[in-house]
Amino acid sequence: MTSVLAPPAPKSLAEFRSDPIAFLRRLSREGGDMAHFLMARRRFVLVSHPDAIREVLVTRQSSFVKGPGLLRAEPLLGGGLLTSDGADHRRQRRQLQPTFSPANLDKYLAVMGELAGAMRDEWGDGETRDAHREMSRLTLEIAVRTLFGEGGVAGCPHFAGDNIGDAITDAIFTRFGKLTNEQAPPEKSADRQSPSAVLESAVDRLLQRHAAEDDTLLALLFQDTGRTPEVQDAERRDQAMTFLIAGHESVSVALSWAWFLLSRHPEAEERFHREIDGWDGEDLPALAVTRAVIAETMRLYPPAWMMSREAREPVTIGGEMVEAGTIAVVAPCVTHHDARFFPAPEAFCPERWLAAQTWPRFAYFPFGAGARKCIGDEFAWREMTLLMATLGREWRLRPEPGAPTPDPQPIVTLRPRGGMPMRLTRRRFNWTPTSS
Repeated sequence: MTSVLAPPAPKSLAEFRSDPIAFLRRLSREGGDMAHFLMARRRFVLVSHPDAIREVLVTRQSSFVKGPGLLRAEPLLGGGLLTSDGADHRRQRRQLQPTFSPANLDKYLAVMGELAGAMRDEWGDGETRDAHREMSRLTLEIAVRTLFGEGGVAGCPHFAGDNIGDAITDAIFTRFGKLTNEQAPPEKSADRQSPSAVLESAVDRLLQRHAAEDDTLLALLFQDTGRTPEVQDAERRDQAMTFLIAGHESVSVALSWAWFLLSRHPEAEERFHREIDGWDGEDLPALAVTRAVIAETMRLYPPAWMMSREAREPVTIGGEMVEAGTIAVVAPCVTHHDARFFPAPEAFCPERWLAAQTWPRFAYFPFGAGARKCIGDEFAWREMTLLMATLGREWRLRPEPGAPTPDPQPIVTLRPRGGMPMRLTRRRFNWTPTSS
């Protein structure tokens, strides 16, 4: 582990906002594995080595509270699992953890497969579609169906998938866009309801419509809580909002980049196709290559590209004292690209995930770690694997000829800036032989 034992270097907030990923990578190169800096009158330290990352997220996590990014999400997400802290967060975590057991997650594979199959059949040969918008539409429908029950967005006349997707986009830009100088897509109307109001209305209507469903994530989330009906209703709403937004955003972004990377690497794409063509349609663990494609995609384009924690007391991290009030930043967009842990770090090499792991445990942490690790990480892995296999059996996605390489847009996740228009090419035509 390397560090530079020097007073914190002042850094410009404007420099961070102009290109936050380049800023963080340059800071790591210049300041080492514990790069202290001052910005906007706050003390920060960029923690880049896996051993020190483990200390921040796991072994010394009790010395930290949630960082400023999560504070900005509170007005939208309320007191749900993502934004709660301390004893309340621990209680929610214990309450929700059984919901994401393998047995419960298996119940939702049929929903995922059904909706992925519907999109597969809806696409047309030679069409150009925005891959990110398509993946967002699909994963949003899955989130709604698994949260609220049968019918999904189609089952609620007040809930239009495109409208709610646009509201989520608006809400993300509204809460986080100023941090990185990102502007909302220009086609959004300035005179419509606020994005928070649209989302709150949609969630409230869905909760009312599907209150009687007993085989949904929401029903499982709130069995035998022992809390008052008023408190339970408020928590149900906050958790619904949290899982609706966080449960589809990261997955849709990761899938978008996976299709793009496969389109640029024909050998990897061919290996992916060979695997899914021989797949029985049920055994997800057999899809090792598909999972490797996803893992490598999230190494290169980690959806949660930066995480922060505020030290609530003096704490030693990476052999150095971190003062109370300091913001510790851990950045997958930095550590995932470190050549010490990943040879040829800018290359797309799914094969590295098919061999014995050689990198430290916390060199790769796309879903975080410790008490604040994404509780739905296994749900996301199964969803991404199943969706890629289902769609990839039928379709190839190709960037439009001459289209520039998509630029990652660092807000909450690494969305492709301006979308990801891709042309659909059918791999084979399904047919049913006629009887003689």
